Amino acid sequence: MLAAQPICAGLLYLTLMPSSLQSGGTLTVLTAHASAIGEIVGGTHLVALPEAPEIAGADRAPDLATALRRFAPARLKIVGDGLEPRDIEAVNGIPVDFTPGKPPSGLIRVDFPPPVAPGATITVGGRVSGITHPAVDLVDPAGRRVDTAVPDAAGDFVVSGTARASGPARFTLKVRSGSQVIEEAPVPEWTSAAPPVRLLLLAGAPGPETKYLRRWASDAGMTVHSQIATGGGLALGDSPLAISPSTLQQFDIAVLDERSWGSLTSGERSAMLAAVRAGLGLLVRIDGPLSVPDRTALQSLGFTVAASEGSAPVTLPRVDEAASLARDGPGSSDAPSRLNRDAAVPPLTRWTARLTAPTATPLLRDATGATLAPWRSEGEGRIALWPLDDSFRLVLAGHAASYDDLWRAAFAKLGRGKPQATPRIEQPARVGQRVALCNLAGVATVTAPDGGSTTLVDDPAAGCAAFWPRTTGWYYLRQQGQATAYPFAVEAAGTWPNVRARAIRDATLRLASAPAARLSTTASQGFAGGLWPWLLAWLAATIGLWWFERSKLGLAQRQIITTWTIAL
Repeated sequence: MLAAQPICAGLLYLTLMPSSLQSGGTLTVLTAHASAIGEIVGGTHLVALPEAPEIAGADRAPDLATALRRFAPARLKIVGDGLEPRDIEAVNGIPVDFTPGKPPSGLIRVDFPPPVAPGATITVGGRVSGITHPAVDLVDPAGRRVDTAVPDAAGDFVVSGTARASGPARFTLKVRSGSQVIEEAPVPEWTSAAPPVRLLLLAGAPGPETKYLRRWASDAGMTVHSQIATGGGLALGDSPLAISPSTLQQFDIAVLDERSWGSLTSGERSAMLAAVRAGLGLLVRIDGPLSVPDRTALQSLGFTVAASEGSAPVTLPRVDEAASLARDGPGSSDAPSRLNRDAAVPPLTRWTARLTAPTATPLLRDATGATLAPWRSEGEGRIALWPLDDSFRLVLAGHAASYDDLWRAAFAKLGRGKPQATPRIEQPARVGQRVALCNLAGVATVTAPDGGSTTLVDDPAAGCAAFWPRTTGWYYLRQQGQATAYPFAVEAAGTWPNVRARAIRDATLRLASAPAARLSTTASQGFAGGLWPWLLAWLAATIGLWWFERSKLGLAQRQIITTWTIAL
């Protein structure tokens, strides 16, 4: 009786978990569009996952983990589009051979825009593949084209538009081959009110560039503090502020000209650079010839400034008029946006001093792609030199929208970043598919469009939580102790089909190229036959034990055991 207990337990284990004694070999796994593959023969077993088509001779499995428990293969052969996300982790180091089908063509990647403030520029990137002479249009919620891009040799593209009123919006990407639309894909975008940008504007003398920059910043809703020196210790604008780290902490970006920068004391420059390292954005305008002291002062910003050779005309990149008109909107009755649309874009001027730094990045380029204004990182902030001298001419010539785009893009690049880390939400998000939410702080909940709330369970190892949306619409992620809600859109399961197919294909290719390191080799050393022999053996052992316990010998033995137990 004592010996039969572990025997029955072992046989029951082998019945429920037969993988440790299976024959190994190769398991052929059929995935989506496997019927499009010419040859799928091979392997010891043939298994079809739920998304695979009906193929004769294939055993159906609800997922790859179930198939691995049933057959315990030593190697996998994946046929079709590839493994779904639910099956990736189940591979667990088993060697993989992947026979992919035809790669998806069309829109295969979309870089979705983050939430922005009203009036800000939204940027959408992506990649297209398999299309002859492709072009990508960004269409706004009103159905107007706001930008067009021609993908490069790798298929990458970037288009941009303008966010309007606060709330959700739905842009559309149209992929064309000539005039034929190949694919359309939604781009959900959320516009939320944000604290106004705090601008410190310093100038060594009055001038039209300073005047128009100050007016534009005020009209754009920024909080502006300006100090414009007029000589003799006098200044125009607001009351003077001391240049100290505590004062500069109140601003997001500081704009100076080379004269105001050169007039700062060494202590004030040190305070300014300390504020930049703490996150302040600094832009220094060059609006005249640079003297030797001016170049020396600018070199303290980490740039190499060569002697100026005078001024030179500049042509900015050409703007698509139809897209620009749609982006600017209709305007107002007294100032329609079509006013002065036919006016030529005036040539601008820049000072030709060579501005370089070992880690400089272009902030502004001309029509030929040459760098006009470079910027570099300094701690948590950024520093830029701006040699463009008369961008205000764009406003005078009726191209205020181009002026707005010019400076808004510069401020967006240089401005102070957000003080706290924001959650990272996996995109694209579809109904019924896992969405990863990372960088969470404390207890987090997700509110669905119907008002239902779900508390997320964070995985400490991954640093993320998983969420499975059930309906389309806008969801809101809320974290304990924070008043801010982070919205994200969920689309139907069939949205962006080529993006999903490419992601599945790439993930499976990475599995096939990764070195395999299976932890156990018993799968190739056991016996074949499935679970039935072990089930019959367990049943026979259990019946024999049952009979023995009820026989005369078994009753006598049980009486002896009972007596020992009472004695103990």
